[in-house]
Amino acid sequence: MATEKTWYPGHIEKAKRVIQENLKAVQVVVEMADARIPYSGRAYEWKSLFHNKKTVILLSKADLADPGQTDRWISFYEKAGMVAFAMNLKGNPGSIRKGFVSKLTDIAREDRFQRYMIVGSPNVGKSTLVNVLLGKKKVRVGRTPGLTRGIQWVNVTDQLMLMDTPGILYRHLFSKHVRHKLLLAGCIKASESEAEEALEYAFLWLKERYPNAYRTITGQSAEGPFEYEELLRLVGLRRGYLQKENRVDRSKVVDFLLASFQNGTFGALTYETPDSLDIASDSG
Repeated sequence: MATEKTWYPGHIEKAKRVIQENLKAVQVVVEMADARIPYSGRAYEWKSLFHNKKTVILLSKADLADPGQTDRWISFYEKAGMVAFAMNLKGNPGSIRKGFVSKLTDIAREDRFQRYMIVGSPNVGKSTLVNVLLGKKKVRVGRTPGLTRGIQWVNVTDQLMLMDTPGILYRHLFSKHVRHKLLLAGCIKASESEAEEALEYAFLWLKERYPNAYRTITGQSAEGPFEYEELLRLVGLRRGYLQKENRVDRSKVVDFLLASFQNGTFGALTYETPDSLDIASDSG
Protein backbone atom coordinates (compact mmCIF):
# COMPACT_ATOMS: atom_id res chain seq x y z
CA MET A 1 0.00 0.00 0.00
CA ALA A 2 1.15 3.53 -0.69
CA THR A 3 2.84 5.26 2.19
CA GLU A 4 1.72 8.58 3.61
CA LYS A 5 4.54 10.36 1.78
CA THR A 6 3.15 9.16 -1.54
CA TRP A 7 -0.04 11.16 -1.26
CA TYR A 8 0.37 13.58 1.64
CA PRO A 9 3.17 16.03 0.81
CA GLY A 10 4.07 18.89 3.12
CA HIS A 11 2.29 21.49 1.01
CA ILE A 12 -1.07 19.98 1.99
CA GLU A 13 -0.37 20.58 5.68
CA LYS A 14 0.75 24.10 4.79
CA ALA A 15 -2.45 24.63 2.80
CA LYS A 16 -4.54 23.72 5.84
CA ARG A 17 -2.70 26.29 7.94
CA VAL A 18 -3.26 28.92 5.25
CA ILE A 19 -6.97 28.08 5.15
CA GLN A 20 -7.33 28.32 8.92
CA GLU A 21 -5.48 31.63 9.04
CA ASN A 22 -7.70 33.19 6.38
CA LEU A 23 -11.12 31.82 7.28
CA LYS A 24 -11.90 34.86 9.40
CA ALA A 25 -11.63 37.06 6.31
CA VAL A 26 -14.27 35.26 4.21
CA GLN A 27 -18.04 35.05 4.40
CA VAL A 28 -18.48 31.81 2.47
CA VAL A 29 -16.47 28.65 1.84
CA VAL A 30 -17.05 26.98 -1.52
CA GLU A 31 -16.24 23.27 -1.19
CA MET A 32 -15.55 21.63 -4.52
CA ALA A 33 -15.98 17.87 -4.82
CA ASP A 34 -15.81 15.66 -7.88
CA ALA A 35 -19.43 14.91 -8.86
CA ARG A 36 -18.50 11.22 -9.19
CA ILE A 37 -17.63 11.05 -5.48
CA PRO A 38 -19.78 13.80 -3.90
CA TYR A 39 -19.22 12.61 -0.33
CA SER A 40 -15.89 10.81 -0.30
CA GLY A 41 -14.48 13.69 -2.33
CA ARG A 42 -14.78 15.81 0.81
CA ALA A 43 -11.85 13.83 2.21
CA TYR A 44 -10.51 16.46 4.57
CA GLU A 45 -11.36 17.82 8.00
CA TRP A 46 -14.30 19.89 6.80
CA LYS A 47 -16.28 19.41 10.00
CA SER A 48 -13.60 21.03 12.15
CA LEU A 49 -12.30 23.49 9.55
CA PHE A 50 -15.56 25.07 8.42
CA HIS A 51 -18.07 24.38 11.19
CA ASN A 52 -18.76 28.10 11.77
CA LYS A 53 -18.80 29.21 8.12
CA LYS A 54 -21.53 29.29 5.53
CA THR A 55 -20.63 26.49 3.13
CA VAL A 56 -21.58 25.86 -0.48
CA ILE A 57 -21.06 22.45 -2.11
CA LEU A 58 -20.00 22.67 -5.75
CA LEU A 59 -19.94 19.34 -7.59
CA SER A 60 -17.41 19.74 -10.37
CA LYS A 61 -16.82 17.57 -13.45
CA ALA A 62 -20.55 17.03 -13.70
CA ASP A 63 -20.09 15.94 -17.31
CA LEU A 64 -18.27 12.82 -16.07
CA ALA A 65 -20.93 11.85 -13.51
CA ASP A 66 -24.32 10.15 -13.75
CA PRO A 67 -26.73 13.13 -13.96
CA GLY A 68 -29.48 11.31 -12.08
CA GLN A 69 -27.16 10.57 -9.17
CA THR A 70 -25.86 14.14 -9.21
CA ASP A 71 -29.43 15.36 -8.70
CA ARG A 72 -29.82 12.94 -5.80
CA TRP A 73 -26.67 14.25 -4.14
CA ILE A 74 -27.76 17.85 -4.54
CA SER A 75 -31.04 16.95 -2.83
CA PHE A 76 -29.07 15.14 -0.12
CA TYR A 77 -27.07 18.27 0.72
CA GLU A 78 -30.05 20.59 0.42
CA LYS A 79 -31.96 18.46 2.93
CA ALA A 80 -28.98 18.93 5.25
CA GLY A 81 -29.51 22.70 4.98
CA MET A 82 -26.66 23.40 2.56
CA VAL A 83 -26.56 25.08 -0.83
CA ALA A 84 -25.37 22.64 -3.50
CA PHE A 85 -25.07 22.79 -7.27
CA ALA A 86 -23.15 21.08 -10.07
CA MET A 87 -21.07 22.48 -12.92
CA ASN A 88 -19.44 21.24 -16.10
CA LEU A 89 -16.20 23.22 -16.27
CA LYS A 90 -15.78 22.28 -19.94
CA GLY A 91 -18.85 24.26 -20.91
CA ASN A 92 -19.13 27.79 -22.25
CA PRO A 93 -16.84 30.02 -20.12
CA GLY A 94 -19.25 32.94 -20.21
CA SER A 95 -22.17 30.82 -19.05
CA ILE A 96 -20.08 29.21 -16.29
CA ARG A 97 -18.91 32.58 -15.02
CA LYS A 98 -22.40 34.12 -15.11
CA GLY A 99 -24.01 31.18 -13.33
CA PHE A 100 -21.32 30.91 -10.66
CA VAL A 101 -21.21 34.62 -9.85
CA SER A 102 -25.02 34.76 -9.73
CA LYS A 103 -25.16 31.82 -7.33
CA LEU A 104 -22.56 33.27 -4.96
CA THR A 105 -24.07 36.75 -5.07
CA ASP A 106 -27.43 35.34 -3.99
CA ILE A 107 -25.83 33.46 -1.10
CA ALA A 108 -24.10 36.51 0.38
CA ARG A 109 -26.62 39.10 -0.77
CA GLU A 110 -26.51 40.96 2.54
CA ASP A 111 -22.78 41.67 2.19
CA ARG A 112 -21.85 44.53 -0.14
CA PHE A 113 -18.28 43.28 -0.56
CA GLN A 114 -17.95 39.51 -0.71
CA ARG A 115 -14.97 37.25 -0.04
CA TYR A 116 -15.02 33.56 -0.84
CA MET A 117 -12.57 30.74 -0.38
CA ILE A 118 -12.50 27.70 -2.68
CA VAL A 119 -11.32 24.46 -1.10
CA GLY A 120 -11.28 20.81 -2.12
CA SER A 121 -9.29 17.67 -2.75
CA PRO A 122 -6.44 17.72 -5.29
CA ASN A 123 -7.34 17.70 -8.99
CA VAL A 124 -10.98 18.58 -8.41
CA GLY A 125 -10.89 21.60 -10.73
CA LYS A 126 -10.40 24.57 -8.40
CA SER A 127 -7.78 26.34 -10.49
CA THR A 128 -9.68 25.54 -13.68
CA LEU A 129 -12.75 27.24 -12.26
CA VAL A 130 -10.74 30.28 -11.17
CA ASN A 131 -9.24 30.64 -14.65
CA VAL A 132 -12.69 30.44 -16.23
CA LEU A 133 -14.04 33.03 -13.81
CA LEU A 134 -11.19 35.43 -14.45
CA GLY A 135 -11.20 35.14 -18.22
CA LYS A 136 -8.66 37.59 -19.61
CA LYS A 137 -8.61 39.84 -16.54
CA LYS A 138 -6.45 37.75 -14.23
CA VAL A 139 -6.26 40.54 -11.66
CA ARG A 140 -4.17 39.46 -8.68
CA VAL A 141 -4.51 41.12 -5.30
CA GLY A 142 -2.10 40.69 -2.40
CA ARG A 143 -1.66 41.99 1.15
CA THR A 144 -5.33 42.84 1.44
CA PRO A 145 -6.28 44.16 4.90
CA GLY A 146 -7.48 41.37 7.16
CA LEU A 147 -5.67 38.67 5.18
CA THR A 148 -2.48 36.81 5.97
CA ARG A 149 0.53 38.56 4.48
CA GLY A 150 1.62 37.12 1.14
CA ILE A 151 -1.66 35.36 0.30
CA GLN A 152 -2.76 35.93 -3.29
CA TRP A 153 -6.40 36.68 -4.00
CA VAL A 154 -8.15 37.53 -7.26
CA ASN A 155 -10.93 39.94 -8.15
CA VAL A 156 -13.77 38.20 -9.97
CA THR A 157 -15.98 41.31 -9.98
CA ASP A 158 -15.75 44.71 -8.31
CA GLN A 159 -17.54 43.29 -5.27
CA LEU A 160 -16.37 39.67 -5.29
CA MET A 161 -12.94 38.38 -4.26
CA LEU A 162 -11.91 34.75 -4.46
CA MET A 163 -9.08 32.77 -2.90
CA ASP A 164 -7.90 29.60 -4.62
CA THR A 165 -6.24 27.07 -2.32
CA PRO A 166 -4.09 23.97 -2.92
CA GLY A 167 -5.77 20.59 -2.62
CA ILE A 168 -6.14 19.19 0.89
CA LEU A 169 -6.75 15.69 2.27
CA TYR A 170 -6.93 13.86 5.56
CA ARG A 171 -3.52 12.98 6.90
CA HIS A 172 -4.85 9.48 7.51
CA LEU A 173 -7.42 8.20 5.00
CA PHE A 174 -9.27 5.94 7.40
CA SER A 175 -11.27 3.94 4.86
CA LYS A 176 -10.04 1.81 1.97
CA HIS A 177 -13.23 2.56 0.09
CA VAL A 178 -12.61 6.30 0.40
CA ARG A 179 -9.10 5.85 -0.97
CA HIS A 180 -10.42 3.73 -3.83
CA LYS A 181 -12.92 6.40 -4.83
CA LEU A 182 -10.35 9.19 -4.62
CA LEU A 183 -8.06 7.12 -6.82
CA LEU A 184 -10.79 6.44 -9.40
CA ALA A 185 -11.45 10.18 -9.59
CA GLY A 186 -7.75 10.98 -9.94
CA CYS A 187 -7.45 12.84 -6.63
CA ILE A 188 -4.56 10.74 -5.26
CA LYS A 189 -1.78 8.51 -6.53
CA ALA A 190 -1.16 4.99 -5.33
CA SER A 191 0.91 1.88 -5.86
CA GLU A 192 -0.06 -0.63 -8.56
CA SER A 193 -1.44 -3.03 -5.96
CA GLU A 194 -3.70 -0.35 -4.52
CA ALA A 195 -4.73 0.67 -8.03
CA GLU A 196 -5.86 -2.91 -8.61
CA GLU A 197 -7.88 -2.86 -5.40
CA ALA A 198 -9.61 0.28 -6.68
CA LEU A 199 -10.29 -1.34 -10.05
CA GLU A 200 -11.80 -4.41 -8.43
CA TYR A 201 -14.02 -2.10 -6.38
CA ALA A 202 -15.00 -0.23 -9.57
CA PHE A 203 -15.90 -3.40 -11.46
CA LEU A 204 -18.05 -4.70 -8.61
CA TRP A 205 -19.79 -1.32 -8.45
CA LEU A 206 -20.43 -1.31 -12.21
CA LYS A 207 -21.65 -4.90 -12.10
CA GLU A 208 -24.29 -3.88 -9.56
CA ARG A 209 -25.17 -0.34 -10.65
CA TYR A 210 -24.12 0.03 -14.30
CA PRO A 211 -24.49 -3.38 -15.97
CA ASN A 212 -24.38 -1.95 -19.50
CA ALA A 213 -21.07 -0.20 -18.85
CA TYR A 214 -19.77 -3.39 -17.25
CA ARG A 215 -20.63 -5.37 -20.38
CA THR A 216 -19.09 -2.75 -22.68
CA ILE A 217 -15.79 -2.72 -20.81
CA THR A 218 -15.40 -6.42 -20.10
CA GLY A 219 -17.45 -8.10 -22.80
CA GLN A 220 -19.15 -10.10 -20.03
CA SER A 221 -22.69 -10.05 -18.70
CA ALA A 222 -23.17 -8.46 -15.29
CA GLU A 223 -25.36 -11.42 -14.38
CA GLY A 224 -22.47 -13.87 -14.56
CA PRO A 225 -19.88 -14.66 -11.86
CA PHE A 226 -17.26 -12.06 -11.00
CA GLU A 227 -13.64 -13.09 -11.55
CA TYR A 228 -11.29 -10.12 -11.41
CA GLU A 229 -8.28 -11.93 -12.86
CA GLU A 230 -10.32 -13.13 -15.81
CA LEU A 231 -11.61 -9.62 -16.44
CA LEU A 232 -8.06 -8.26 -16.61
CA ARG A 233 -7.14 -11.00 -19.05
CA LEU A 234 -10.15 -10.32 -21.28
CA VAL A 235 -9.56 -6.57 -21.34
CA GLY A 236 -5.89 -7.16 -22.14
CA LEU A 237 -6.77 -9.45 -25.04
CA ARG A 238 -9.36 -7.04 -26.41
CA ARG A 239 -6.92 -4.11 -26.22
CA GLY A 240 -3.97 -6.10 -27.57
CA TYR A 241 -1.83 -5.53 -24.48
CA LEU A 242 0.27 -8.64 -24.95
CA GLN A 243 3.80 -9.71 -24.09
CA LYS A 244 5.75 -12.68 -25.40
CA GLU A 245 3.82 -15.91 -25.90
CA ASN A 246 0.58 -13.87 -25.94
CA ARG A 247 0.67 -13.23 -22.21
CA VAL A 248 -1.37 -10.23 -21.14
CA ASP A 249 0.69 -7.23 -20.02
CA ARG A 250 -0.92 -6.70 -16.63
CA SER A 251 0.66 -3.29 -15.97
CA LYS A 252 -0.60 -1.87 -19.26
CA VAL A 253 -4.10 -3.19 -18.59
CA VAL A 254 -4.18 -1.66 -15.11
CA ASP A 255 -2.84 1.68 -16.37
CA PHE A 256 -5.38 1.75 -19.19
CA LEU A 257 -8.33 0.90 -16.96
CA LEU A 258 -7.41 3.36 -14.23
CA ALA A 259 -6.82 6.21 -16.68
CA SER A 260 -10.10 5.43 -18.44
CA PHE A 261 -12.07 5.56 -15.20
CA GLN A 262 -10.36 8.79 -14.20
CA ASN A 263 -10.91 10.65 -17.48
CA GLY A 264 -14.45 9.42 -18.12
CA THR A 265 -13.74 7.23 -21.14
CA PHE A 266 -16.21 4.62 -19.89
CA GLY A 267 -19.09 7.09 -19.73
CA ALA A 268 -20.89 9.12 -17.07
CA LEU A 269 -20.45 7.15 -13.85
CA THR A 270 -20.92 7.98 -10.18
CA TYR A 271 -19.08 5.81 -7.66
CA GLU A 272 -21.31 6.35 -4.63
CA THR A 273 -24.92 7.17 -3.83
CA PRO A 274 -26.49 8.52 -0.63
CA ASP A 275 -27.92 5.07 0.11
CA SER A 276 -24.70 3.18 -0.67
CA LEU A 277 -22.46 4.33 2.15
CA ASP A 278 -22.50 4.53 5.91
CA ILE A 279 -22.27 8.28 6.40
CA ALA A 280 -21.30 7.92 10.05
CA SER A 281 -18.38 5.58 9.45
CA ASP A 282 -17.16 7.08 6.18
CA SER A 283 -17.15 10.66 7.45
CA GLY A 284 -14.77 9.97 10.28
